[in-house]
Amino acid sequence: MTQATRVQALCHAMSGVRYYMRLWARAWVSSWRSVPGRRTDGWGFSPLDQIKTTNVKKLVPVWTLSSGMVEGHESPPIVNNGVMFLTTPQNQVLALNAKTGDMLWRYKKELPEDLTQLHPTNRGVGLLEDKVYLATVDCHVLALDAKTGKVV
Repeated sequence: MTQATRVQALCHAMSGVRYYMRLWARAWVSSWRSVPGRRTDGWGFSPLDQIKTTNVKKLVPVWTLSSGMVEGHESPPIVNNGVMFLTTPQNQVLALNAKTGDMLWRYKKELPEDLTQLHPTNRGVGLLEDKVYLATVDCHVLALDAKTGKVV
């Protein structure tokens, strides 16, 4: 299989994951399963009204996280049922308690030693049922158990 064929297969697989995310995203309105907001159609408006121009100056960080990676982080976090999933460069996935920032698990895919990466960032995960999907820089799609981070 050529590199181009693998990339096409990967894109096809991820488009299927996005399709199912769209089907279920409306069922979990308390979650942020899409970027730039709650919806999957690109609409960034949020109906939340707790933050207003009158109180925005009072906001303070509740928690922060250092991933330990120095390369650029370009993937948006996805929140589902109180768990925040985010990816880092070098094919890592982190699952955090969204309220406290406590790490629930971390997955790191071992990459081939001879792999040349021009841009080691990642674009995020897809969610479907109890699985977290990651498209890796070496042309694989992995399914991780959302509760444990183990490859299924």
